[in-house]
Amino acid sequence: MSAMFDFHRAVGRVATYYGTDAVAVYEDDDGWLKHRIGQAVRKLGEAGFLKLLRAGKFLLRGPRSASRVRDEDGNPVIKPPARFEESETNSERRKEPTRRPFMARRTFGSVFKRKGRAGWWIQFHHRGQRYLRYGGSTKGQGEKKLGRIDHLLRGDGKSIREVLAEVFPDSDGYDQPTKLTFETANEHYLVHARHNKKRSTLESDRQRLAIIRKTSSWRSRLVSHIETEEIQRWADKRREGGTSGATINRDLCLLSAFFGWAATRGHCYRNPVKRVQRFKENPARDVCLTLEEANRLIAVADPDVRPAIVFAIGTGMRRGEQLTLCWRDVDMETKVIRIRPENDKVHDGREVPMSAPVLEAIKEFRSRLKVKQIDGLDPVCVRKDGQKVRQEWLRGRFLAARKAANLPQDKQGLRWHDLRRVAGTLMLDSGSQLPHVSRVLGHRSVTTTMRYLKTGEDQKRSTVDALGARLHVPKELTVAS
Repeated sequence: MSAMFDFHRAVGRVATYYGTDAVAVYEDDDGWLKHRIGQAVRKLGEAGFLKLLRAGKFLLRGPRSASRVRDEDGNPVIKPPARFEESETNSERRKEPTRRPFMARRTFGSVFKRKGRAGWWIQFHHRGQRYLRYGGSTKGQGEKKLGRIDHLLRGDGKSIREVLAEVFPDSDGYDQPTKLTFETANEHYLVHARHNKKRSTLESDRQRLAIIRKTSSWRSRLVSHIETEEIQRWADKRREGGTSGATINRDLCLLSAFFGWAATRGHCYRNPVKRVQRFKENPARDVCLTLEEANRLIAVADPDVRPAIVFAIGTGMRRGEQLTLCWRDVDMETKVIRIRPENDKVHDGREVPMSAPVLEAIKEFRSRLKVKQIDGLDPVCVRKDGQKVRQEWLRGRFLAARKAANLPQDKQGLRWHDLRRVAGTLMLDSGSQLPHVSRVLGHRSVTTTMRYLKTGEDQKRSTVDALGARLHVPKELTVAS
């Protein structure tokens, strides 16, 4: 017998087929009737029980201990077994226990705690529809509300809307999913993301959501009707079409964030992306330049983009941090660049000291401005004509410099973000400590920095040789030549 078998619904079916008068004999002791239904379900299964009920044979075949009697019309009925009967003497001896009002029966719904949510939650099914509501701060409050729902549904014949409106008069509207389609919900999510994500991340999310809407089949579906199996089939189809596993995984991360937001706003019950299987990704990029190659890249670069490359390698700043840097955040006296939390990827903010080459790059940027007085909100990185450096312009000039530098074959795929790895690796090779490099790069964890940087064979050899030079080996341990 299924754990979700609804005894109350089964009793209602019995009353439908045999009439309320025939069932009234057992209403005073519904424990026996449940016992009889349970026997039939365990023996015949739920489908067999319904078939027996439709055939009109359920009440005519009782337990062996039951005695058959007939009603006033001569129709056979079943008398409850003796163990369910109670004599008048026993009734007088034993006082009937007082039931707590509106307590939930064990077979109707459940009260439980949700992971990551405060308080206790109510879950129940009615006519094939699942309902999830906040029950209260204590389990007792949830049980009382669940019991009242059960009582109202079985009592006055009210609709589920009327019952929920009575039990939850101050409902916040999150209990039933809203009628919001995936496409419409995307616009609401982007409004939410506009206040919680960086501009570059927001633009990336907008592009990814557009691709998801174009390639998926649930664009016009309600958010609450999108299932895990559909998302898994969509991901598998894109992978078979040649899309890389890393790209699909990033799209799934965005979908997971979207459905998490939708669940908190009442547009769906749960996040269907949590159970979607991710794809294996290729090993992380490991492109890094040596000091000689970095100097050659700077030397052959166009003079218009050269200060930006020096600035990137000299500070290790991210491209977004570099392009959004304003003059109010550059302190020429203390030689420090302040990155504001709103421009930092981890929203912590940090200070980056400036070296001599970086100072020269800053002065070059300053000389390109055709004004005597600088506004604090003016961008630092500008072109020779004084225009702000844009991402597309920077990418084109950098690709030309990479081609002119004649880098080795395994480094032909060098990207602008790899200059950040170059900066950290050169700092480490120059004798800087790993925690200090991590703080300059803006990593919260040293583990991220270790995964980020590249150590060459020469650095490994010099590290081992430095340790060997400090070891004192006794003569008796020296192997004779």
